[in-house]
Amino acid sequence: WGNGYGCVMVRTKFDKHDKAKPKTEETNHSHKSLKNKIRDIRRALKHEMPDTVRATHESNLAKLMKELDSKQKATKERSFMMRYKQIMFVDRQKLNRIKTKIEKSIAANEGGEKEDKLREQLFETEAKLRYVQCFPKDKKYISLFPPHGEEQMDAKSKKLRDDVLEIMRQQLRNPEEHTNVQLSSDDDDEQPAAGIQDDEFFLQD
Repeated sequence: WGNGYGCVMVRTKFDKHDKAKPKTEETNHSHKSLKNKIRDIRRALKHEMPDTVRATHESNLAKLMKELDSKQKATKERSFMMRYKQIMFVDRQKLNRIKTKIEKSIAANEGGEKEDKLREQLFETEAKLRYVQCFPKDKKYISLFPPHGEEQMDAKSKKLRDDVLEIMRQQLRNPEEHTNVQLSSDDDDEQPAAGIQDDEFFLQD
């Protein structure tokens, strides 16, 4: 998975070029239907049956489980997209202003003693822009400008932010060696809410 920033980031089965479909009663029914099929097969497997029939049931069960997992993940991603889109937009706008300011300073100090430090600041700002663009869609977005300050952030949020930022730095340093990096799943990630509207993940400038 990539985009204009050359992102190669952990994510599930939702591509930014796909439009998020609304979570309707039909979607809910689809999930329920899958769960019912899974339940029916599991009940059937408790009974005696020929090995060939059992093998068919087990194969179908594995496919249904995979399909249900994929749909649940996509629903979760859509929920996070809608919830954090505005925060991500604000972060990106702030970073773009910072980047423009640093680039002007570099142009004014070209060859000067401040140039190296300014270029380090530019690199870090570009890594942060990449962070906003490539943040994993199945995670709650962690703002780079927390409204209540750094001291109000919990350790878990800080670790996720720092881990993703470091991945972005690595990808900037080694653009030809992109690798998919797996971040551990959070069991307590909030489940998606109902009433998701159709929308895109990123706002375009």
